[in-house]
Parts: sequence; structure tokens; C-alpha cells
Amino acid sequence: MWADNSTNAAFASTSSNQFLIRAQGGVGINTNGPFTDGLTVNGGIRASEAVHGESFVGDGSGLTMLNGTNLMPASVSNAALAADAVTSDKIENGTITTSDVAPNTFWQTSGNAGTAPGTHFVGTTDSQPLELRVNNARVLRLEGSMDPPNIIGGEAANYADGGVIGAVIAGGGDPASAFPNRVSDHFGVIGGGLGNRAGNSGGGVADRPFATVAGGQYNIANAEYSSIGGGNFNFISTFAGAGVIAGGDSNQVTGIGGTVGGGRLNEATGTWSTVSGGTLNRAAGGHSAIGGGSNNVISIEGDGSGIGGGKYNTVIAHSSFIGSGSFNTIQTDAYLSVIGGGENNNIEVNADRGVIGGGRDNTLGGDQYGVIGGGNNNEVQSDYVFIGGGNGNYIGDTANYSVICGGMGNKMTNSVMAHGSFIGGGYYHSVSGRWSAVAGGWRNQMDGEYSVIGGGMSNVVNGDCAVVPGGRDNMATAPFSFAAGRKASAVHTGAFVWADSANATFSSTTNDQFAIRATNGVWIAQDRGTNPVPFGTRFRDNAVVAWAKVNSSGGLTESFNVHTVTNAAVGRYDILLKTGARSTSELIPVANVELDSQPASAAAVRFVSIDQVFTNLFRVYINDGTFAPVDSEFTVVVFGR
Repeated sequence: MWADNSTNAAFASTSSNQFLIRAQGGVGINTNGPFTDGLTVNGGIRASEAVHGESFVGDGSGLTMLNGTNLMPASVSNAALAADAVTSDKIENGTITTSDVAPNTFWQTSGNAGTAPGTHFVGTTDSQPLELRVNNARVLRLEGSMDPPNIIGGEAANYADGGVIGAVIAGGGDPASAFPNRVSDHFGVIGGGLGNRAGNSGGGVADRPFATVAGGQYNIANAEYSSIGGGNFNFISTFAGAGVIAGGDSNQVTGIGGTVGGGRLNEATGTWSTVSGGTLNRAAGGHSAIGGGSNNVISIEGDGSGIGGGKYNTVIAHSSFIGSGSFNTIQTDAYLSVIGGGENNNIEVNADRGVIGGGRDNTLGGDQYGVIGGGNNNEVQSDYVFIGGGNGNYIGDTANYSVICGGMGNKMTNSVMAHGSFIGGGYYHSVSGRWSAVAGGWRNQMDGEYSVIGGGMSNVVNGDCAVVPGGRDNMATAPFSFAAGRKASAVHTGAFVWADSANATFSSTTNDQFAIRATNGVWIAQDRGTNPVPFGTRFRDNAVVAWAKVNSSGGLTESFNVHTVTNAAVGRYDILLKTGARSTSELIPVANVELDSQPASAAAVRFVSIDQVFTNLFRVYINDGTFAPVDSEFTVVVFGR
């Protein structure tokens, strides 16, 4: 024990085997300039037991072989450690546990509890971006210097242009970093893929905002509010705001609000135009639409027009439609027109409001409202006309309001303006007269107006208001004429000509004539109840027109062409025929009484006289030998033309 003289206070040992020093000027070992506040050692200190560090000062660089396990707990305070004096490589693994630190001073891999939003967060407190890495490669970048911030996921080469805000790149990118995903304007979004761009590459970052590319590769959405769902090499131009491409390959939208649903190499260049799919389709008209198919085109004049599908169909007029088929065309100014389908059908320039239902090689001209239902190689050149179908039918350019239902090779020519005419069907008919009709048959010719050919073969009508109901090689060339049968020729006004099957011409000889050629005559029959009985024999010119047997009271016993007999007075009988003549001079009536025996007195004699009252009315008078009227049975015969 050694005590200095700095104080009179006692300095005594406290236990056995102690080495005690009191030296207010310091204790030095291997030095004569000790620190006054403790032991100063110029050299190393080795300790095999615990060393208490409450009074250590200095940087501790002279301490060697100091084992932390020999430090008493809490013997070294935080204030006693210099800044950065303890590094992680000097701390033994597992020696610090969660109980050794304050709650929520770091984020644990097993999760934290009791966090306070706004107080506890993962991130930075300065303007530098925050990156998350996997396998030491960036997988997410948060750029908080912008408001709202940008979120950049996927390959490290993905990026948002400087100054862009609200950008999102969810993932994707080129592993070789040659084709990154890029957002070049505010609020752009890219879902994934590679080589995609949302926004235009020129101008400012605010001129084409809110563009979206959901995925795919090499897709570019240049315009504001535009969207590409996916696919490959799809493109929305800078001025196609609100344009949409759902997917597909190498599709383009260059018109405002245009849409391409999918397919390949389709273009929606018109404002608010649509191509749903297919390949090589182009909708250039505003508000136009193409459903699908290939190589279909709606030109810039085709505002509001549509093509449902097919291939190589073209619309050049507004508000028109082609349903499908191939190589169909609606030409310039043929607006409000329709081609339902078929192949190589054509609605010509200015033929507005026309319709071709289908078929092949049909042509619709004229100015308006023409219709071809279908068929092949039919052609219309007038207004308000209709061809139902068939092959090679034609309505010329002055045959308005006409109809050909079908058939083959039928024509309405323009030589006499065949307005309002009709061909029902058949082959190779020709109509050039107005308001006329050929119902059917083969090679019938109609040149008259308001006339009719019902059918048959090689019949001709040149007269107005004339009729050939059918047959073969008949002609009605005069007004109001009628020809039927074979080679009947009604060449006079009002003539009615009927010819039998003989292969020879039978013609009328004068106006208003009823001419009949019947090799076996004319048979006229009347139905008498259930037994059809012919009255008279064959009927010829200058022959019996009517006859009757009449009893004394005026009753008909037998008759032909007699309507009634009336016993109007004693000895007077009025006879009415069923048919009459054109004049009273063309009928000759003859009557005679019926006597059972030769008269023996004047009272038994009978005199008969006849008065022709009208063309079909006669009066028979009967008197005895004294000229007194008497009733008697008699017979009457009428001859005529």
C-alpha cells in the first residue's frame, strides 16, 4: 500500500492480498507523464480475468486480446464508445436479438407488429429513387421525386422519361437491355412485354398523357388516352387520341378514336373507325367499320359505312354496307346502298340507295332505289327497279319502276321507255313497252304498252292494250287485239284471233273481228242438270242461232239458246234469246204451227207471223182462217251470223 500526501485522509486496505496506490497525480507504468485521472500504461495490458471498463478513456487502440465476454454487463456505455467504433464484423452472430433493440427500429423478415402508418415506412427521406433488387439485379424502381410518383418494374433498362409523373411499368423488358419498355408522357402505363412505349417520343412529357400498352412487344401507343392490349408491332399514331388496338400483329390506328380488335396488318385511319379483325383491312371513312376478312377497304369517302367480312370488298360511298363475299364494290356517291354478299357484284357511281342481295357479277346502275336480289350477271340501269335473280337479265336506263323476277337472258330495253313493266321469268324475253308484262315462257317479245303475254313461246305483242295469253308464234300487233293458240295473228284493232294447232298463220281480216280457226269446228254445250247435253250441232257462220218447240201455253218443250217464251196474250208469244246479234238485220226467225191433221175448215187453219222487236226478242202471232187470234203449239228456228 502506498499513499501520496495530497490529503490527510486515511487510505487503508480493505482485504488481504491487495496492492493499493493513491496517487492524485496519476500512476505511470513505463512512462513518467501519466494522466492524472488514472493509470497510464505505455505498453500492452494483459488480463486473464474480468476487466471493468467504467474508467477507460481514449480510443482504446492500445487494448489487445480483449474478449467481450469478459466485460461486465453495462460496463461500457454508449457514450463511452466513439462514433463507428463498433462495426458489424466485430459483433459475433446471434449475440444481438430483437429484445436487445427498441421495437420497430428495423424491418424484420418475419414481419413487424405495432407499426404506425406515416411514422414507420420502408423507403427514403430524400428525393433519391428507391430500388429493390433480386440476385443483385433491379426488379423495381420507385421514383418519389415526382408527384404522383413513378413505379418502374421489370428489367433495369425500363424507364420513364425525365419529368414524367404518374408512370407505371409493371414488368417486362429486354434481358439484353436493347429494347426496354418506356413511358414518355405523364400517367402512361405499360403492363409488361418488351420494346413497348406509352406516349410519343417527341414534344413535351405532357402532350400525350394517359397512354397504355398492356403487354406484347414493340407496341407503340403515341396518342393521349390511347391503348394497346398486346400483340406485336402494333402502332397508334400521335394524332389518334383515344385510339385502341386490342391485339394482333402490325395493326395501325391513325384516326381519332379508331379501333382495331386484332388480326394482322389492319388499319383504322378514319375518325372513330373500327376494324374488328382479319388481315390487311383498312377503314378510312369516319365512323366506318370492318368486321373481319381480308383486304377489305372502306375509303375516306365511306363515312358511316361498313363491311361485315369476306375479302377484297370495297366501299367508296357513305352510309353503305357490304355484308361479306369477295370482290364486291360500292362506288362513289352510291350512298345508302347495300351488297349482302356474293362475288364481283358492283353498285355503280351515283346509284344511291341500291341493293344487291348476293350472287355473282351483278351490276346495279341508274340513279337510285334499284334492287338485284341475286343470281348471276344481272344488270340494272334504271331507277326504282327490281331483278329478283336468274342469269343475264337486264333492265335498261329508261325502264324505271320495272321488274324482272328471274329467269335467263330477259331484257327490258330503252327503245320505247319500258317504264313499269314486268317479266315474271322464263328465257330471253324482251320488253320495250311501258306498263306491260310477260309472265313467262321462252323468247317472247313485248313492244306494246299496257299489254300482256301470259307465257308460251316466241309470241309477239306490238299493239297497245293487247294480249297473248300463251301458245306459240302468236302476234297481237294492233291495239286492243288478242291472239292465242298457234300462229294466231291479230293485226287489226280490237281483233280476237284464236288458232288451233295447225302450223300455219291465221290472221284477222278486219277491225273488231272475232276470228277462230278450229279444224274440227266449234262445240258449244250447256249444262242441263247432271247430264251435260249439247244443244245444236256444230256452230258456223250463217247457221242456226236458236230454235225451240213451244206448247200452246208458252212452255218450252225443247230448245237451244232460248232464254224464255211468254204467252203474252191469246195468239201472241214473246220469245227472248240468250244471245243476240249486233243488229236486227243479222238474224232471220222462222216459225210454224204444229197441226195433228189437215185443216177441214177455216177455223182449223192457222196463220203465223213474226215481229222482230230487238236483236234478241221476237213476237210470234197465230190466227185461224177467220183471222181470230188463237193459242197453238208451234216451232221456231232463228238463223243468223
